[in-house]
Amino acid sequence: MGKKKKKTSSNASSLRKQKPSKFQRELAQAFQVFQTKRFRLAHDICVDVLKKEPKNADAKMLLGLIAYENKDWSVVIEFLKEAVKINSKIFAVHFSLARAYHELSYRDKARSHYEAAVSLKERDTQALIYLANCYGDDQNFEAAMETYQKILAIEPESAGALTNIALTQAALGEMSSAIRGYERCSKLYPDRADNVSNLLTTQNYLPPNDKSQWFESSKTYVEKLFESFLKQPSAYQRRERKQEIKVGIVSADLYRHSVEYFLRRFLNHYDRDTLCVTAYYTATKEDEFTEFVRDQVFALKNINGLANNNAVDLIVADEIDVLVDLTGHYRNN
Repeated sequence: MGKKKKKTSSNASSLRKQKPSKFQRELAQAFQVFQTKRFRLAHDICVDVLKKEPKNADAKMLLGLIAYENKDWSVVIEFLKEAVKINSKIFAVHFSLARAYHELSYRDKARSHYEAAVSLKERDTQALIYLANCYGDDQNFEAAMETYQKILAIEPESAGALTNIALTQAALGEMSSAIRGYERCSKLYPDRADNVSNLLTTQNYLPPNDKSQWFESSKTYVEKLFESFLKQPSAYQRRERKQEIKVGIVSADLYRHSVEYFLRRFLNHYDRDTLCVTAYYTATKEDEFTEFVRDQVFALKNINGLANNNAVDLIVADEIDVLVDLTGHYRNN
């Protein structure tokens, strides 16, 4: 009777297909502290291992995963593109690489790694929704819709899938279907402002004779949304009058967009001794204008995907005096 082969695990120790490293104890410790979110300590252990064994693949993989947690996308790619060559069967490596490439607008590479991640975990709804969004960005709406439907088969009331199906229908010109989708989302998730915003936006594309039937229902959704906001305890505290005024700008268009032509002049010339400006970005696309904004303000904070109450808490914590919305009822805002 032949010996049974040992199963390989999918954690950090499974990365290399070679003899165990003499630093496995240190790497096991690094992986353990990584799991408890002590990323600085995990990072230092891996760096120490690499000083003694520069080609240690496990240490490089863990450094890539730590960089993912810190959203240091170029470092993620630097370490994990090597790791995936050594072992292409680790979900976290493919998913982290895909997110890094997606954030840096390398859509083809992002899509490839999302697909690899999904092939390893077919029921991972987070990976599926990112893959579907990637298809949508490429205008491959058929593949996007098919992937969103897979998510609904796993999680029938997935807010992300339902919202994005409606967004895709709107992009395809199927406005009535999109509106029905937003209405369903608003009933399931009445506190989500993005659904109401998308509903109001899509109404503007209806023929004039169809608009009246949607007005009353939209008014009802908006009223319910504001009621839910008013019920939330306010964390706002008046702060002592200071010379500096804190201004927040909220926008989904902090990239090459018509908003740039209005915003650039303000950011170039506002009085930095009087105003402290923080930008709250509600989308993910970045380019040279995003970098320009980041250089001109006190802080640029991405709140894409953040729940409304969490966004409110963040803005209140920043002690913003004047908040300006630069986008209105448009996608992602």
